[in-house]
Amino acid sequence: MIFLVRSSLCNPKNIFGLTKAEAQVAALIGQGSTVNETAKLLFVSVKTVRTHLKRALGKTGTKRQQELVSLSARLNSQPGTSKVK
Repeated sequence: MIFLVRSSLCNPKNIFGLTKAEAQVAALIGQGSTVNETAKLLFVSVKTVRTHLKRALGKTGTKRQQELVSLSARLNSQPGTSKVK
């Protein structure tokens, strides 16, 4: 089961300058969702998810999905964030 996460990554005006779409992809990937699962959840193509993921990696200074997952986990553990179904 995948939960949507409300975090600083999901705010399009966050410190990384992610677009809303990039932030959604980053949040889902950060929760452990695969690229294919993310595409289905967001009703977009796998190619679109890969594009958003690539841009999110660049903007966050991460090089691998695992680094993005770790960053997302650190941000989501900060006070003021919550999980939403």
